[in-house]
Amino acid sequence: MTLRGQPSADSFTEAMSARHLPGDGAIDFAGLFALLDDIGAKQFVATEIFNAAMVAERGSGAAAHAMANATLPIVDAPRGAT
Repeated sequence: MTLRGQPSADSFTEAMSARHLPGDGAIDFAGLFALLDDIGAKQFVATEIFNAAMVAERGSGAAAHAMANATLPIVDAPRGAT
């Protein structure tokens, strides 16, 4: 998997309050899902985007829509696609 970006010095705070939307961060979801398919894993996908600033800026409903809109294309993409 190809990773982009650098973690912050405070990874706990970053993980609990400043996560990116799927596709905006450093995880190669296509590669990850392809690997899970290769080993026969049954996948369950849910968003877990802790980003208080996004919720404060957009409101909870709009933030939830942004999370879904960012996640669905990644989950629905052909495996191995980038």
